[in-house]
Amino acid sequence: MIQSCVRWMEGLSPVAWRWITLLYFVAMTTGTHWPKLRIGAPGPIPLDKILHAVAFCGLSGLLMLTRLLDRRSERAFDPRNIWRCTGLTLALAAVDEITQAIPGEDRFPGWDDYTADAIGIAIALLVAILLFSRVRASSHETT
Repeated sequence: MIQSCVRWMEGLSPVAWRWITLLYFVAMTTGTHWPKLRIGAPGPIPLDKILHAVAFCGLSGLLMLTRLLDRRSERAFDPRNIWRCTGLTLALAAVDEITQAIPGEDRFPGWDDYTADAIGIAIALLVAILLFSRVRASSHETT
């Protein structure tokens, strides 16, 4: 089941994934920079931090599927592509936080938000590594 899902994701054109990722990135960036937007109430784990983690987990996974950072690879979940996308997504998360300090947005950058972003990116990294190892193992078994 997992192998067929991964193969379907990798089988979809990287160009299609690039358009999907672009739309996702625009929507995510709009949401993270919308003036005076407040989500959820404070608590042990505020909803805002969960949304940060989910958003950047999704962005990282989508970037892997685009293969923009490793166009020579036939696989979206190739280790080199996974690590490059992880690094880029961490950088994008930093830029996202820094640009929230732009005057007039009434938004505030924070290490807690960046940490939530990084946790989401780490989850995407772990899932991608697990998916890659499972698919690679199953392809060795079938050959």
